[in-house]
Parts: sequence; structure tokens; C-alpha cells
Amino acid sequence: MVDRRALLQGFASLLALWAAPARAEAASSFHRVYDDVALRDRFFLFLQNVFHLYPEAEFHQAIIEITAQHADDHAIYEALQARLQRIAPLGSALTYALPALNKQKAEMARQAAALLTGPGKPTRYDGYVEIGSTGRYVDPLRKAAPITGKVTLVNDIAPGYGPVDLLERGRVRKVGRFVPLGDYDPVPAEVLPDGSVDLVSSFIGFHHCPADRLEGFVASVHRVLRPGGRLLLREHDVGDGTMDTFVALAHDVFNAGVEVSWTDNAQQVRGFRSVADWTATLEGWGFRREDGAELQDHDPTDNTLVSFVRA
Repeated sequence: MVDRRALLQGFASLLALWAAPARAEAASSFHRVYDDVALRDRFFLFLQNVFHLYPEAEFHQAIIEITAQHADDHAIYEALQARLQRIAPLGSALTYALPALNKQKAEMARQAAALLTGPGKPTRYDGYVEIGSTGRYVDPLRKAAPITGKVTLVNDIAPGYGPVDLLERGRVRKVGRFVPLGDYDPVPAEVLPDGSVDLVSSFIGFHHCPADRLEGFVASVHRVLRPGGRLLLREHDVGDGTMDTFVALAHDVFNAGVEVSWTDNAQQVRGFRSVADWTATLEGWGFRREDGAELQDHDPTDNTLVSFVRA
């Protein structure tokens, strides 16, 4: 039998849930978005098209009511979690969470294929590293793009054989070898030698990486790629304070919905940047951005998949 809480928390890597040094207290993200009718209506699109783990109209109304009753995000977050059992219909883990997972897999495969295939692109990618999952996207990507060779999973949790693991990877057998992510530790050379793979993906992005560890981690990604190899990176396009708050609230609501504690939620690193900023940073570290970008329809958080080539 599938445990609802375990299943929901297993899906948490849709947006990545690694804890790190605590964020400074800020003005209420719930109030900054939900007190503004236009932003509130826009956030409803996130609940409908990206999150979709609960009946979105009821969940949205619960956020409206609870935000009006409390002044700070801590109180709103915990009150929202207390309301979840009333919102979730019987079997919601399978009727909402599983379809949301399958939709996300299909969408990432579509976006990856758009960037990895076509005129001027390699006829195959020999060796694949997936950052931030227990193998969620391996099989969908293999069906959508010419990926061959060994698979390596760099993640904070090792793959297992529980119900969540089986649903995550869509198969019984494990796929690839596991490398602990740690606190965004550089990928060890003894595990992945220099120039040993053609493709690395990070669909969870780099925004949860502590600032003082980012360059070292990205340098290890650059090291394991062959010249001409590709890095697929998915990041929110956050160019101003309003968008920063909006995307932060998306993380808060997602975490509340998958029953992450307020303490763990408040400890997340969230180094949001614009896609232009990420491009400049990675190009300064030995990558070249390719043309093109892929976004999910009706995703108000502007999560954008782009491709970088190891120069």
C-alpha cells in the first residue's frame, strides 16, 4: 500500500528540497502575493498547471482564507498544513500526485528533446549524469533523445525499492550508479573521470546550492563533460523582487503541500537569478549557451530549460 505522506514527499524534487543555512526573515511572501489580486490570480495558474497535488480551487481558497487570518508566513504555512487533510480527497496521492509526476516527466522529456535533437546536434550522447533525482527522468529522456552509455545519479538520497522509488523511476530495477550530492560537493574524479560523459542535466536547477559552493560544483560538472558535451539546466527566470517573492512562495506552497516542516522550509537556500545572469555566470566558467529555451505552458514561475556546451 502506498503511504500518502511518503509519496508526496518523494515527489518533492519537482522543486528540490535540500536544506542549507537559514534564510533571513523577510516580509510575508503569502501577503505580498495574495494581497495583490493580479499576483494572486497568476499564482492560481501555478496550482493548476505545475503543483496540482490537491484540488486547486479548494487549495487556492484555503490560502486566501488563511492568509487573511494570519500576519506572518510561519503561521500561515502551519495553518495551511493543518487544513490539508480537509482538502485532500480519498486517494489523492494516486489521483493527483501520480498524474502530476507523469506530466512532469513527459514535459521534461519534450523540452530536453527540443534542445538536444535536430540539425547540427549530436547523433548520440554517450554517458548521462542526472543531478537531483533517483532516476526520474532517465527512461523518458532515453526515449526522447539518443542517450547511450552509463548513467550516474547525483542526489542527496540514494535510490531504493520502496513504493515512491518505483513510481519515481517508473520501473522496479534501479538505473545507473549513485553518487551522494552532499552539500553540493564536487563530483569525485575517481567516480567520474575527466571528459567521461556527453550529457549532464539539472532539472532542479542550481538555486539551492550555497553561494560559496556553486563554482566548485559547476567546475566538477564542466570537468566530467567531454568537449562539446551538454549541460541541461532548468532555472526560474527571476529578474526582479516581485518575481523573487512569487517564486519563493511557489516553493513555500509546494513544501507545505508535501508536508515539509516549517523549519526545513525556512532553511532552504534560494539563490534565484535571471536566466541571463545564470548564462553570464556559466559562460564565465567555461560553458557556452546554445540558442533556444523551453518553458512549460502556463507556468507563471517561468521555469526555463536551457542548454550549455562545454567549451
